[in-house]
Amino acid sequence: MKIKLGQPLSQATLAEWGFENGQARHVLAKGEFELRMTMSDQELELVVYDLAMEEPYTLFEVASASGALVTALRQQVDDILNRILGQQIQDNPLVEALVEYVATTYEVAPAHPFKRHPEIIGFKVPEVDKLFGIILPVNYCQIDKASSRNDQVLVLNLKGKPDQILGRIDNDRYFPAYHMNKKYWISIPLDGRVEDDLLFGLVAKSWALTKK
Repeated sequence: MKIKLGQPLSQATLAEWGFENGQARHVLAKGEFELRMTMSDQELELVVYDLAMEEPYTLFEVASASGALVTALRQQVDDILNRILGQQIQDNPLVEALVEYVATTYEVAPAHPFKRHPEIIGFKVPEVDKLFGIILPVNYCQIDKASSRNDQVLVLNLKGKPDQILGRIDNDRYFPAYHMNKKYWISIPLDGRVEDDLLFGLVAKSWALTKK
């Protein structure tokens, strides 16, 4: 399993999880298995290793595989991964501020709505169980088609009225939504180019539209 991150893990996070030379190991299932993690640039690779067989546990990678053992392993790995990704929020002041704003204003905590993409953070309106905001890592050139930049950035997808979205897109601070319906969603890089107050105002509008 390979996870693309929107930013490198901080040195403090790497140290806390025991990374040395980009690698770390954690015991699973009472010592019978091991989670081996490799950090390269902005990509985290996870491999569950069967210690008795001295080889990767391939069933972990099979989506259709079920049973008590593979389910327990997935739960343990998900827990570790979510804790690491939770620390990534703390490593980005703007994301941390956004999470705090949503929690304070709407009493909504960040979640990971897509099991196959745990690096994606989502915010839902509880009453209708629908997403009103999504934070995800993308290659910059995927949102700015005219750019040759290939580094990863975190973007925030928000809902808006079609006419307002059309008028706001400038391909500098606001872009057509990545992986969402471009008529109703917009993508905003979380790199400080949009002021916090303006960003929070757009979050409020997205919440209101989603709650209807």
